[in-house]
Amino acid sequence: MIDNRRIDALVAERIFGFDIMEPIRGIRAVQTPEGARHTLRRYSTDIAAAWTVAEALIAKGWSFALDSEWGNPWKMVVWGAGVKPNSPSGTAVTKTLTPCLAICIAALHAAGVPDAEIQAALDGAS
Repeated sequence: MIDNRRIDALVAERIFGFDIMEPIRGIRAVQTPEGARHTLRRYSTDIAAAWTVAEALIAKGWSFALDSEWGNPWKMVVWGAGVKPNSPSGTAVTKTLTPCLAICIAALHAAGVPDAEIQAALDGAS
């Protein structure tokens, strides 16, 4: 089973540069580089939050395509200057069951997060 909150934390840390704070009364929070604190967004399950990840890719000068054919997994491809590719074609590619998770995983791949670290987060491993 996917541990979405670990993926959310990894996205907050690696894509946005947020510090992950210890949970308080079960609520996970982040601190921005400017020192602001807020609740950890649900990037991997909320499309509005996931879209902020896509916007962060655009801000870094990267391009992406997100699509799905009827009955097939969602696919996201990221390319552009600064992408740390996970494929020989120089792009970051992922396929998964939801568009939110596809955005998150492709962004993590593009940012150079190792596959093992992404998989550990997906599996809920520490």
